[in-house]
Amino acid sequence: MLRLSRGVEYAMRGLIYFVSQPEERVIPLSEISESECIPKSFLVKIFQVLLKRGIVKSVRGLDGGFILAKSPRNINLLDIIEGIDGPLSAFYDCHRDSCKKEDNEICPIHNAYKEGIDKLSDVLRNHSIEEIART
Repeated sequence: MLRLSRGVEYAMRGLIYFVSQPEERVIPLSEISESECIPKSFLVKIFQVLLKRGIVKSVRGLDGGFILAKSPRNINLLDIIEGIDGPLSAFYDCHRDSCKKEDNEICPIHNAYKEGIDKLSDVLRNHSIEEIART
């Protein structure tokens, strides 16, 4: 079973908060933290990752904070999940001694899992944070 981390959940909630605000508004993390009940120290770490992934931009200064780096319709769920937790393919590791992934001799479990991950990736890639925020 694929379970999203708390970091992914907090990242999505933070980004959804941006969609609820006027476009191009600089938002301090303390505001998101308070509104969404997310620990600010955790939010700082998450937004540093989102910054490196090009999902948000930071604005320095007295009225500093973050803004979205691109339109929320262009921020898909896969970008967020993989930005925080890494590639979906990393969620499965075969424990069979006979499975030789490095030799391209992939066991049947890997084949089925890869097909599922590919389909899930397509679904997540086709849903934006804007779409999620509006539902």
